[in-house]
Amino acid sequence: MKYLTLKNIIYAGGIIILLVLIFFNHSQVSPTIKDPDNIPQPIIEKEELSNREIAIQDAMEHPDKLRTTKINGETYLLTGYSETYRLDGSLNNKPGRMFGGILVFKLVNNQPVLFWESEDYIDSPYVSFLDIDNDGIDEIVWAGDLGVTGRSGAFYVYKFTSDKFKIITPIEIQESTVSSIKIKYGWTILVGDAELAYIRDIDDDKIQEIAVGYRDENEKALVFIYKFNGTEYYLWKEVAETSPEFKELFK
Repeated sequence: MKYLTLKNIIYAGGIIILLVLIFFNHSQVSPTIKDPDNIPQPIIEKEELSNREIAIQDAMEHPDKLRTTKINGETYLLTGYSETYRLDGSLNNKPGRMFGGILVFKLVNNQPVLFWESEDYIDSPYVSFLDIDNDGIDEIVWAGDLGVTGRSGAFYVYKFTSDKFKIITPIEIQESTVSSIKIKYGWTILVGDAELAYIRDIDDDKIQEIAVGYRDENEKALVFIYKFNGTEYYLWKEVAETSPEFKELFK
């Protein structure tokens, strides 16, 4: 019985040693034979980019696709972006900002550098360089749809002054609260129905006027025409649909 017991013990010990050796071999990682493609990679969720971030990224990667102008020998590039929302419905553009905007880049050593950014209420990217006051220097002209106003034609115009772009069309200052932060921004007065809105030189002085209008509850149109005085646009005249001048403006 003693012999059998000792034999059983030796036999069991051998099995234990063998199992330890097998476990030890399998626990070693050999980088030369392990297929890296079979290594599970951690899942990293990409942060959702805002339209503003996408616009900046596109400008850096493809500056040749942006609108350009030269001012005082320097090259400026223009783009715009609309407001954007995260998947959870929250706004995601710029901290304390709830709308879209205009971005101007300056070409420095053939690379775009963010130069100027609008702070007014804009929610679509339709923006152009256009010399509307005939002084040889392009203005930034935004013409788009501010749907929240119930009007489908709106304008902002910015003129290069000193070392930045400055708004020259009339605005009202609004205040809102975004994520418990109070922000102020400009809201254009130049808003109207699309068929009554345009930029055009109507008095042949080679400087373009801006017209916006709307129809009242009786479907009668009233148009407000703004003229540039060298510094800013001001209300020049009001034209009712019943006047002969209205037919001349919209013939």
